[in-house]
Amino acid sequence: PMGRPPGLRGAVNRLTGDLQGARRRRDLAAASDEIAGEGDALLHAARQLGREQVGDHRLHADIGQPLDRQLLRLLAPLAGARARRPPELGQPLVAAEDDQHDDHDDHDLEHTDAHCRASLQPARVDAEAVPTVTSISRRGRAFPLLVTALVALAVAAAAADARVPVRLGTVEGFQARGTPAELNEVGIVKTGRLKAANVLVLNPGTSAGGGYFDPLARTIARRLPSWQVWSVERRENLLEDQSMVDALKAGRVDGRELFDYYLGYLSDPGVTDHYDPVADADVPFARDWGMNVEVQDLHRVVRLAGRHGRNVAMGGHSLGGTITTAYATWDFKGRAGADDLSGLVLIDGASRTTAISPEDAESALADLQTDSPWIAFGGIPAPFAGLFGTIGSALTKAEPD
Repeated sequence: PMGRPPGLRGAVNRLTGDLQGARRRRDLAAASDEIAGEGDALLHAARQLGREQVGDHRLHADIGQPLDRQLLRLLAPLAGARARRPPELGQPLVAAEDDQHDDHDDHDLEHTDAHCRASLQPARVDAEAVPTVTSISRRGRAFPLLVTALVALAVAAAAADARVPVRLGTVEGFQARGTPAELNEVGIVKTGRLKAANVLVLNPGTSAGGGYFDPLARTIARRLPSWQVWSVERRENLLEDQSMVDALKAGRVDGRELFDYYLGYLSDPGVTDHYDPVADADVPFARDWGMNVEVQDLHRVVRLAGRHGRNVAMGGHSLGGTITTAYATWDFKGRAGADDLSGLVLIDGASRTTAISPEDAESALADLQTDSPWIAFGGIPAPFAGLFGTIGSALTKAEPD
């Protein structure tokens, strides 16, 4: 596991000593500049250490520790020299003006909602609402200064949490055989600063979509401002009927109506207005949406994420972990997918103990021509495994009692 970069604890201790011993405002500013410079050097060293450990396959998680903390620990060194300077004490952690709009340079690959209008954008926080440190006159004031600083940082952190920008967009995908043009697309839920120097592309597991990573993505973007998280909505997510979930969020229907629409009708013939699953016969082309189509779609996402010199890492949960390793080892015209990535993050990634034989693969492909294109998860046919999870979580959030 990756440890704390050498000298970081000493740097923190020296910063504390400087804060306590400073007698004039210029002394505090000088101490802050010195530590910031040392911090940049340490982050650069940590970045090199991170690359070496990724190359040696020594990055791994500890099952006894919270997942979000481990991801932050693994991702922080990869930010490296491109990480931005930390905000000064008391400075509000808010997005810059240039982060309020879409990156127009990416439009030849990307389509965004509402004609480039930022979506789900929280209101700006007034900088004057955040306490600031003004001066230090004697050693006896060191403790009040520290308290003020902690309060300022706490308020700033709360403001940053409320201000994490989220955008929705699509990328033109791989031209799969027989697939209608409107389904040759990939959705992306982008969380974090648009100008972040690093992007973590996350692939969801079976029966999941980009929204699956929303809490984790917000945590990463809040605590690592130099990182943006791109959660992938695979092309099959475009077939979803989200109408009643959207109505619940807007307050137009209640939990009972939501449940009846998606699941209640299965046991209650009296429910006539309900979800109509997509018939296999209506999407025969989906049988060609195999791993090649998936990694080719992802290749377009990675190309977009890597624009403007951004570093790109990739991760995934469960099936998403399998997709991540497949991408890293895929041959893109003589170039491995891993060559475009700064690191991999596997969250309970699915794997096999033995490789499938060519004969078994050919047999499975032959069976697919007459079977459903969708996987049955735990014996539950699609789309109901996903519906149980979605409806259950939506009801828990909307009507917890």
